[in-house]
Amino acid sequence: MNDAAEFPVSKSNSTQIDMAQSPSPYAHWMLKEIYEQPEVLAETLEQYVDASGFRNDTCAALRQWLTESKNEIVIADPAAMQAWRPRL
Repeated sequence: MNDAAEFPVSKSNSTQIDMAQSPSPYAHWMLKEIYEQPEVLAETLEQYVDASGFRNDTCAALRQWLTESKNEIVIADPAAMQAWRPRL
């Protein structure tokens, strides 16, 4: 089996962060991320919500799924489960 033939490699347009660089003006990368959260959250929400409410172009499929679910939705986060699990 030739993996290269089956799974062609493509270049990513994403910017890689050099962790050796300073997260200036923040003392740590985590602080940088914390302070950037409001802007990032706003940019994310703009994709789904505008002044009149949820955008139909990006929320139609979710709206249909919620309508068809008949109020039987369970949302779980495995990482959160790990956070509250008692340590023995």
